Amino acid sequence: MINDAILEISGLYPLYFVVVGLVIFIFAYLVYARWFDRKVIQTDPKKTTPANMYMDGVEFFPTQKSVLFGFQFKTIAATGPILGPFIALLFGWLPAFLWIVLGNFFIGWVQDYSSTMLSVRHDGKSFGPLAYEYISPRSRYVMVGYIVGYLIILLSLFAYVVALLLDLWMPTIFPTLAVVIAGVVVGNLLYKRKMPVMQVTIIGLALIAVGFFVAIIWDDFTLTSLTNDTQEIVDLGFMTLRWFDVLLLLVCVIVFLGAVLPIGSYAQPINYLSFYVCYGGLLLLLVASLLTPFLKFTGTIAGVDYVSQELTIQAPAIGELLVEDSATGALTLFWPILFVAIACGAISGWHSLVGSSGTAKQLNLETDALPVAAGSMLSEGVLALVALAAFTVVPGATFGPLAAGSFVNGATMMTHPLFDIITLGLVNQTGTAVIMSTLVILFAVTIMYIALRFFRMALAELLEPVGPLGGSAKNVYIGAFVGTILMFIFAETKAFVWMWILFGGANQLLASLALILVTLWLVKEKKPQWFVSGIPAIFMFVTCVAALLLTAYNFALFALDPGAALTSGLIGAIGTTLAGRTGGALTETMVVFMSVLFLALALILVILAVILAWDSYKAFKKSKAEAESKPAPTAG
Repeated sequence: MINDAILEISGLYPLYFVVVGLVIFIFAYLVYARWFDRKVIQTDPKKTTPANMYMDGVEFFPTQKSVLFGFQFKTIAATGPILGPFIALLFGWLPAFLWIVLGNFFIGWVQDYSSTMLSVRHDGKSFGPLAYEYISPRSRYVMVGYIVGYLIILLSLFAYVVALLLDLWMPTIFPTLAVVIAGVVVGNLLYKRKMPVMQVTIIGLALIAVGFFVAIIWDDFTLTSLTNDTQEIVDLGFMTLRWFDVLLLLVCVIVFLGAVLPIGSYAQPINYLSFYVCYGGLLLLLVASLLTPFLKFTGTIAGVDYVSQELTIQAPAIGELLVEDSATGALTLFWPILFVAIACGAISGWHSLVGSSGTAKQLNLETDALPVAAGSMLSEGVLALVALAAFTVVPGATFGPLAAGSFVNGATMMTHPLFDIITLGLVNQTGTAVIMSTLVILFAVTIMYIALRFFRMALAELLEPVGPLGGSAKNVYIGAFVGTILMFIFAETKAFVWMWILFGGANQLLASLALILVTLWLVKEKKPQWFVSGIPAIFMFVTCVAALLLTAYNFALFALDPGAALTSGLIGAIGTTLAGRTGGALTETMVVFMSVLFLALALILVILAVILAWDSYKAFKKSKAEAESKPAPTAG
């Protein structure tokens, strides 16, 4: 928690840092990104892309630029840029702002764009084969093994967050299901009946609007009324089944279907329609943040009544840079934790997976990569900025892992005055909160089936040498089912705090590995590499290894003294509150089990990453020597 602020600046509005961030992002796209595209990658609209060369309607699928931008943005933008800035507020809003802006400018969009083009230039190959080609034969399986472990953490974390939000704001069930149904309808109309994009988009958005309308007019809806006003459904003896568990199963079904059905009939149209909803929400948050000097909030947030509350920045500019938990001795350090806490707004390894395993197989023209990949990442930076703005306007906010509910509160506080004007007072504060919570759900759930799709492909690749087991893993349904079961089990542990800490480090470390691959490719092509990808790769690798080792150290402390861990500010009160909401309080046995499990995962990920880094160093020296003996390629 923030107890001692090093620097506080009062009277500022989020408007100021949001405007500065927008100017920097626009400059990044119009100047730096275009230079990179023209001088380094040298895209050519006449080259045949893998989507056109290998079109199969399932994985390889040439897509219109506007549709693919929507798919890309919704596939990369999840809860990372929303939850991350809030957790980073432990260190103050100014460091969080600087990392979002500078990280995105120098590293984030570069990774997204170059990872996509790396795959495009290599027949749509994913990271496994690319690691084999550019690093070493063993690196293929090391990289794929890392990705499998990382994806399970990601899926479990997001499944927990989505189920929890559905449980906290149950009216969001209606728009969430409406988006899924509308996506299936739109996919059928667009690709089977060949209807124009504009017409099917209107139909799909109309169906989604119905879901939002039901949620707004029935904003007090709960599932508890179906079970005589109790959260418990049935006592199985060894566990109590709650609505959280049922909603988690619903999330798993939605995600499973997205991983096994053809991408054009489910995942792509759902993400395409969600883009309009989420981008609309992003624009609403952006406009509200730009109008903060002129808006005032009247209402109730977290049990506190406000009357004409000004939307100024309530968080300190610089908070605590080193925190030692008094109960366990666990450490939270400005470096490296800040750089992994904001897991997507500045840079994210998940994006490189999307670019190399998904977008590269759908890119119609090479020149579409800049607006689709770079444009989507810079847009996600804007999402991180407005999420940061929403968090900073809540007076007396407590900064910690309960960020999902806090975002809804902050976003409601910032947007409801504007919503009240736009809707002429027809949408009350509860309705605004439902809309904001639905945005978080859609940002999360619409990437989860893409992640599960990647998981089943990576699992099949990892187990390929293992005889019959490898053959079974190639089955689409078996691979997706294994991932779904693991996702459900990890999410059922209610170990949100453990998963988020581990996810951030694993996610950003994957980004560094992607940048290493890009650097090796640029070396081979005799293109500029040190400034654009080499130095960022080294910085992210060192930072993320340090973060995972620090996390492993903290897990060891929790395991050695679980009683103290239950009373700590890091996992005690917060973890107990979350677990109590979703199925029982934490126990010392659970603390030991989860601590040892995630300690092992953290160390395994570090070991795999170090192996890849060492092999990459040897591959770099070899590629550098070979490149210096060859003439540089000509443009065109």
